[in-house]
Amino acid sequence: MLAVETQRALAAATGDWAIYIQADEVLHDAGLPRLREALSAADPDRNIEGLLVDFIHFYGNTGHIGRGRAWYRREVRVIRLGADVRSHADAQGFRVGPAGRKIRARRSGATWYHYGWARPLPVLQAKREADHALHYAGQERRAAFGSQLPWDVGLVQFHGSHPAVMAEWILARRQSMADRFTPRRWDFRRLALLASLGIEQLTGWRPFEYRNYVEV
Repeated sequence: MLAVETQRALAAATGDWAIYIQADEVLHDAGLPRLREALSAADPDRNIEGLLVDFIHFYGNTGHIGRGRAWYRREVRVIRLGADVRSHADAQGFRVGPAGRKIRARRSGATWYHYGWARPLPVLQAKREADHALHYAGQERRAAFGSQLPWDVGLVQFHGSHPAVMAEWILARRQSMADRFTPRRWDFRRLALLASLGIEQLTGWRPFEYRNYVEV
């Protein structure tokens, strides 16, 4: 359903390119000139069907971000119109044609700030229940949060700046956002995630990363 509704908007788009921003995402001010430059450079090259943007995912509040494997590092958010690009699966990314070939995309250098998980704890619990209803026919996939959000590998404090348009929104909600996380608990899964994160930080390569695209 998410892909169907996204495709409805994509089909109504006009011009040469479409920029896709979900309701809980914001383009940082610093990324605007980079996006314009990347679009200008990509436009003559018909081999490029989309542009990639980097992501910063806030978790619990606007002072913590998730950098582990649970959070995608980048995704296509600019699409060349007329290339038969289609919204895919849960509308996280795009594919090309009836066979669903991976879209050919180039990095833009712009960053999308994702605020979907920066909410008060009761709101996040309701969000999870809605996700279960949408994706899993209401079947519980994970236990309720309780009084704290789960800690996981890659959770760190955020020290950068937010998009200017978010200043009022953050100020109005800062005190009510979730800011307590469960204690660190190590098991085989988290140790494997830690090893993967270490490799990524040393080399820039994320082992077995899921991608909706082919980088060109």
